[in-house]
Amino acid sequence: MNDRVFAKFILNFLFVVSFFLTSSAAVAADSEHHQRVDAMDIYLGVIPAEITQDISGEHGGKNHETRYHVLVAIFDVQTGKRITDAKVLASVSEPDGEVLERKNLEPMLIMDAPSYGNYFRMTTLGKHSLRFKILDPARKYAVKVEFFFVRATD
Repeated sequence: MNDRVFAKFILNFLFVVSFFLTSSAAVAADSEHHQRVDAMDIYLGVIPAEITQDISGEHGGKNHETRYHVLVAIFDVQTGKRITDAKVLASVSEPDGEVLERKNLEPMLIMDAPSYGNYFRMTTLGKHSLRFKILDPARKYAVKVEFFFVRATD
């Protein structure tokens, strides 16, 4: 990886970490990294495995050019507090719609802030669908949300 690409990855990583450290009130409208669904603020981060390998030993991640660490942080809108006892199931689909992997996101800490994450393959360039099913013990039903991530470089 050249220095320019690495610098871009580091900036993206820092941007994602900042989302996980802020409260839900920090973002008023939905964006490509945030959605408000059923009184929950859900923040998404997608980081290339090349970066996270040196930062985190979480989930047994391996350095591979088509692997990405997918993270979500979930906040209760009314209280602004993190939801830390949810079960989160994620699926990642290729641009053609083929589901590559389904996995549970594991509880983890990012700079002492509880979040959920795991590694996923994204083998082709283009727009990938990331779907999440969140089972929060405070709700009697699962909440579903979909984000998109564009893999633009090899």
